[in-house]
Amino acid sequence: MTSQDTLTSPQSRRRRARAPLMTLDQPGRLYVAHLMHLFQCSHQTIYSRVAQGAYPRPDGYDGKRPFWHTSTLLPLFRSGGDRTEAIPRESRRK
Repeated sequence: MTSQDTLTSPQSRRRRARAPLMTLDQPGRLYVAHLMHLFQCSHQTIYSRVAQGAYPRPDGYDGKRPFWHTSTLLPLFRSGGDRTEAIPRESRRK
């Protein structure tokens, strides 16, 4: 395996959950990898819950990467965290 093979390997493109380097009380941007860590779920779950309205829509995009301001997500965590109760039962995975 050459170094060029490792650059194009599927594993190098996978998103990994990363803890944010700030508290949610501080102003800043949170990306999908941060949300994956905070909610302990996959990026697909983040996108589907945004589409279903359980999570707020991104505040903006950094290139193609969606981001949320900490002030946008802070009420979500103060209200008890994951808002899966906002998703109708029939659209939840079993």
